[in-house]
Amino acid sequence: MKSQALQKVAAALVLAAMFGFVGVDAQARPKPQQNNVAQPQTGQQAQTGQQVQVTVNDEDLKNFAKAIIAVEKIKAEYRPKVADIKDDQAQLETLNQEATRRMVQTVEGFGLSIEKYQLILQAARQDEAFKERVNKHIEEEQKKAAG
Repeated sequence: MKSQALQKVAAALVLAAMFGFVGVDAQARPKPQQNNVAQPQTGQQAQTGQQVQVTVNDEDLKNFAKAIIAVEKIKAEYRPKVADIKDDQAQLETLNQEATRRMVQTVEGFGLSIEKYQLILQAARQDEAFKERVNKHIEEEQKKAAG
């Protein structure tokens, strides 16, 4: 069922957003490339040793950078709300669902599927050169946002 799969992906997105993603290293200066083949492993593939290939172009990385910055803003907005809740699981679940919905809408609003967003995120965690390339785009978007 698509909605169950989306919920699982969205939950993983929330976890990635809540616990970090790709750190921005100001010293990282990757070689310019037009295309890159990222080879992240998903849960089942990691167990079997198989890798998935996804073609990622600079436009995808620009959109990813914009999305991750926006997701981080949503995370920052919800962090104090979650901290204020002590033992109310229902309220925590409601906040989690709300944050998840907003993050999914944000990522999709930048033209990325949740799957592609996660694949880029996983590839950046596994491949240092790719991580530097991603970080370059994040830094550029942060500079644009700063004015």
